Amino acid sequence: MLTTFASLSDFVGQLHPAVVHFPVALLVAAALAEVIDAIRGGEQFAITTRFCLRIAALGAIAAAVTGWINAADKTFLEEVVVIVQRHRWLGVAVAVLSVMLLIVEWQVCKRQSKAGRLVFRIILIVTTVLVSITGHLGGKLVYGPDYLSW
Repeated sequence: MLTTFASLSDFVGQLHPAVVHFPVALLVAAALAEVIDAIRGGEQFAITTRFCLRIAALGAIAAAVTGWINAADKTFLEEVVVIVQRHRWLGVAVAVLSVMLLIVEWQVCKRQSKAGRLVFRIILIVTTVLVSITGHLGGKLVYGPDYLSW
């Protein structure tokens, strides 16, 4: 039974690379929709933003969970441990911020608050920057520490 659990755990952890790309793309798409709305001065893409965020939040949670499981039983070289830790915790931060964005966006919709919309957009931009950094660190883990270095 323990061997089966270890195999299941390994399998779930190995899903991380497949699971992670979808929420990354959706968070970037949500941010792009909000930038377009900010430039145009309206909310033409608000439905797009909401749709992307709902799926991205679920996907970010799945990506964080599968990522932690994937790294749980592995031993890393000393120079990689820092990258793994940063990648792990930034991934958790992205998942938490994604859920927080859903809550803030729901409140903004409910109250039609311009100040709330600004707060939402700031959190969305911060989350998008963090997901980019997290993805870069993931790339370093897969392709080596010199990945995309100048």
